Amino acid sequence: MCTTSRGITRDSSLQGQIIPWNFPRMYKWTLVALVNIISVLMLAWKLGPALATGNCVVLKPSEFTPLTAIRVAHLVQEAGFPPGVVNIVVGYGNTAGAAIASHMNIEKVAFTGSTLIGRIIMKAAADSNLKSTCTCARPCNHS
Repeated sequence: MCTTSRGITRDSSLQGQIIPWNFPRMYKWTLVALVNIISVLMLAWKLGPALATGNCVVLKPSEFTPLTAIRVAHLVQEAGFPPGVVNIVVGYGNTAGAAIASHMNIEKVAFTGSTLIGRIIMKAAADSNLKSTCTCARPCNHS
């Protein structure tokens, strides 16, 4: 059970999160160090709120920066989180991302990326009766 800041008690859920290697509308960085910093920030922005509200997470990083997410998973393990609370799934969006978006046990999908892929993820989430959150490079049409 999880109690939110508003005093609402609910069961913990499993959240799927799909993140890019860069921020939306960000300039193209060429330095590897900046790309890794950006990846860590995206991981923190996705993992922090989910874990703080008592949820477990299945996170798919960009296929361009999987090592950053794997390192964060090791740090989560070293910090003493129980096994299965943070799960990193690496792979391409059309396989690993699609599996997260359409999986029946994942109650929410959080996605940051392009509008085109956001629409695909929202359709997969709707087909499997999931709630979906989408942050796209351009405004998403959620209707």
